[in-house]
Amino acid sequence: MKKIFFVTHLASNQLTWESTKQIIDAVVEESINQHRISVIDFSEIAQLEKQSGKISIVLYTPVLRQYVVKNLKKILYSCDVTYHISIFANLLTQTYHWAPILFELKGEKVQFICACQSARKQAQVLLGKEVDAQVIPYPVKQHFFMGNKLTKRKNNFLFAGRLNGSKGFQATVSSFLQARKINSSIVLHICGGLSTSSELIWEMTDNIYELKNWLDLVLEQNKDCIHYYPKMGEEDFLQLLDKVECLITPSMYHDEDFGLTVAQAVLRNCDVILTNWGGYRDHIQNFDLIPLDVQKTDRGPTFNTRTLRNKILAYNFSEERVSKNSKVGKDKFSAETFYTNLEKVVSESLEATFDLKGLFVEVLAHPLDKKRDESLKLYRDIYEEY
Repeated sequence: MKKIFFVTHLASNQLTWESTKQIIDAVVEESINQHRISVIDFSEIAQLEKQSGKISIVLYTPVLRQYVVKNLKKILYSCDVTYHISIFANLLTQTYHWAPILFELKGEKVQFICACQSARKQAQVLLGKEVDAQVIPYPVKQHFFMGNKLTKRKNNFLFAGRLNGSKGFQATVSSFLQARKINSSIVLHICGGLSTSSELIWEMTDNIYELKNWLDLVLEQNKDCIHYYPKMGEEDFLQLLDKVECLITPSMYHDEDFGLTVAQAVLRNCDVILTNWGGYRDHIQNFDLIPLDVQKTDRGPTFNTRTLRNKILAYNFSEERVSKNSKVGKDKFSAETFYTNLEKVVSESLEATFDLKGLFVEVLAHPLDKKRDESLKLYRDIYEEY
């Protein structure tokens, strides 16, 4: 019988992004005694040296390093090993990071685990259509499933996430203020910090000082209808989701490989206005949400702020709709479902070896200081595939 080892970070303080911390926490907190999966920390991979026979190694981390793969190959040299690699975020934006890892896996039996169909398609475009890539959505932490009562405040909207252009922050505020001129009862809550981590590929970078000055002015002039929370703990954020009727998230960031806040909002009986972009498309397909069309231009993705304004004005809360969405989400985003899907995918026979080829070869051929430039070029090329 094949043994399955799930290698991750049992202490999420090893991670940088808050969203990835929450995803790993959701994975770790679930009791998996009923599953044939052993969870170990990356610091403990040496204990695998005693293993033999058929083994599946699930490397579930956004910060995988080449030396980890190299060490695993040495430790498990006598085993029949399959590697199952999670793709967090975007292959293209981190091509210089992924290329040496994939080079290390050349000739090994490898399967990629993606959080959405968009990420799966991207892997197939980059690495060849025959590459084995499976979709397993991220799980959401357990407390987002519990004690959920409808305590909504009418006409209360929320923007949550990094505050910058590629997340659609300024466009959301501008659209809201336009709508506010017509409907003075609407209120916008903003949760998140100013961020320079933006969409570099399309030069959607923000001057943090200009952005701060703009936000300060907006808040000063709209104290009655815009409320800002620069820092908020999980429990407070959960209570905020319980209060608002609708999340607005018109992101054009990379390909939005999943959209954790969308999943959390759905679980807390919130409607969602979201761009039809990247991983968000999976949410639009699986739930009754409010899509915002994205137009592709030679300067990157964009959307019509007037259209967003009109969607805000036309919005009408439906208890039946959000309750149905929440019920579907509780099954789709539970850690139990995650492990069940993972066990099914990993247990299947995986015979094809991974052969590094395609666009990543171009990146490996360049010195380290040029790999970022090559990544940007590749993104512009693959952009036409979406």
